[in-house]
Amino acid sequence: LDGYSVLILADQRILSSDECDAIRAFVFGGGTLIATCETGTRDENNKALPSFALADVFGVDYVETSDTSLGSLRVGEEQETTGLPVTDVPSIGTYVRVKLNGAETLMDLVGPYEGVKTGCPPPAVNADGPGITMHRHGKGIAVYCAGRIFDAYYKEDIPLLRKLALWTLDRAYPVESRAITLRNAPINVELFYNARNADRFVHLINFS
Repeated sequence: LDGYSVLILADQRILSSDECDAIRAFVFGGGTLIATCETGTRDENNKALPSFALADVFGVDYVETSDTSLGSLRVGEEQETTGLPVTDVPSIGTYVRVKLNGAETLMDLVGPYEGVKTGCPPPAVNADGPGITMHRHGKGIAVYCAGRIFDAYYKEDIPLLRKLALWTLDRAYPVESRAITLRNAPINVELFYNARNADRFVHLINFS
């Protein structure tokens, strides 16, 4: 992980002890980690763990995985100034219930209305627990999201989910810290930036 600033683990459930040690050292030394859903809940032999293998880095403990088909992340008034509307953003698939163990809650997660487990029910009135959290580990920062926002965006292509994922990234890795930024581009433009020795490659991909 030397040379990288941010590591994203999108529902990466199986992590070996060596991988966890490398990730832990990366964050402790000043790196940024963004992890979602059931990341690190199974060992290298695919055996379920009692909590997250990186619970000390996340600052949250695993409680259980929901048995519903939909959860929502609740955007509050404190996030409205960042361009997100005050609303419940749906994220398809199961989500994880966690309890705080040193982390700060940035956004709540809301289950389906009246516990409906199938279809596309509206969100419940009350939050089900932390949805997005932030925790400082050593010199670095770990952001954890209980829902599968990257998976949901890939499958549903909802622009608001994309904005939510970018908001999550901005909390831990602000624009001014990045080597390259993309501003005022249409929602369907994505940027790929790669380095090879002294060369830099920038690809702008227009998904219509």
